[in-house]
Amino acid sequence: MLSFGINLGDHHVVVSRVLCVDDDPLIRDAVRRLLEPKLYEFAGAASGAEALAILAAENIDVVISDHSMPSMTGLELLSRMSELHPKIPFIMLTGQATLDDAVSAMKGGASDFISKPVDAARLSASLKNAIRLRDKDSAIDRLQLEVRDVHSVDGILGRSELMEDVRKLVQKTAHSDVAVLILGETGTGKELVARALHYGGPRAERPFVDVNSSVATESLLDSELFGHEKGSFTGAAGRRRGQFEQADGGTLFLDEIGDMPLSTQAKILRTLQEHTIRRVGSEDAVGVDVRVVCATHRDLESAIKAGTFRQDLYYRISTLVIELPPLRARPEDLPELVEHFALRACRREGRRPLSVSSGALECLQAYSWPGNVRELQHAVDRAVLLADKDQIQEDDLPFAVRRRKETETETEPRAEAGLGLIEAVDRLERSMIQAALLKNDGVKARAARELRVSERRLSYKMMNLGIETAKDT
Repeated sequence: MLSFGINLGDHHVVVSRVLCVDDDPLIRDAVRRLLEPKLYEFAGAASGAEALAILAAENIDVVISDHSMPSMTGLELLSRMSELHPKIPFIMLTGQATLDDAVSAMKGGASDFISKPVDAARLSASLKNAIRLRDKDSAIDRLQLEVRDVHSVDGILGRSELMEDVRKLVQKTAHSDVAVLILGETGTGKELVARALHYGGPRAERPFVDVNSSVATESLLDSELFGHEKGSFTGAAGRRRGQFEQADGGTLFLDEIGDMPLSTQAKILRTLQEHTIRRVGSEDAVGVDVRVVCATHRDLESAIKAGTFRQDLYYRISTLVIELPPLRARPEDLPELVEHFALRACRREGRRPLSVSSGALECLQAYSWPGNVRELQHAVDRAVLLADKDQIQEDDLPFAVRRRKETETETEPRAEAGLGLIEAVDRLERSMIQAALLKNDGVKARAARELRVSERRLSYKMMNLGIETAKDT
């Protein structure tokens, strides 16, 4: 907002700068006298060219311009402002108002159209409405920037090599329209990656629409995706735009596409090939410009062999495949995730930041997290809600997480009390790697399979932790 404030007693009043553009100095003076000095500061221009020069050099909140002026008309000035200063409200004045003039001004982006002579109350209401709309647009712009920041690639947490690879893929492909298939177990953050692809690219200003392919019947899913015409089925009281049309210009995220019925898969394939959709009950094609990002926790290649997923659709949606590792495959990421979720939950609950006790950390690290990052987030949210002290304790965690620690055998590696998060993770990883190498006669490939990581990843970990080189075969 470009306004400034003045103090009047105990009140803070926001003062807006108003630029009046009219070749008649008497009109400019009349507008100046109509403005409330406590609310508005006046600036005047005798022509459109002078107005553009002032707009380029000064902070102006609202422009009031005459319709009929020599050299540059009010409509021409409005057109130039829509290119150079689209966020500044524009109020048109005219002494010979016609319906066509009013329509042209409003289509051009004017916030109001006022006839001369100007009434003080009418001008005041118009100015207040213009500034209110300007402030609302500014708030929307700020919110959009915040959303883009929250869903940026930096929101994909984890310092592990696996997650660094994921971030690099997102950064490389966000500005492309290439088809992306995101694979991963439930709760690994597939939607988070899809949003990062959307908000990191040129479609960020357009809609991001997500559809869960597994939660609707075949007929309802078709209506949800493609829309329907009035009367096309019982209950279709009117025409409805589907998710493809709603996402036009943006991104459509098809989650759990592996659960989609075969008939709907065929329609999706046709849409991707032709860039058109047909609403249920209509034969007319409607063009759509949508980037489609798909995700599933299922093995689609096995589904193809089983006849439950179309091979041609698989090739169409999998130009780039991003695989999200389960949380158990990247234990070094757990401290950062716990810290992030705890801080966010504390802010939401209005609490001071909480630390994590060594006992609670031991429980968190010993648990296998079958629900992945989503389950971890819920566990931390619960712990923050129940914590009575300045630390999250073992008793604040879900029973399933605590039970894992209580029932583990003595041969399993455990985090030692008194260590910080990073030190505890390093100690746990070193112990697990050494135990796996010992069990597999020092053969790295077999130890990697035991730990469910790649051999390259195991080598990287061994180098960072100072573990002696094992046999390659």
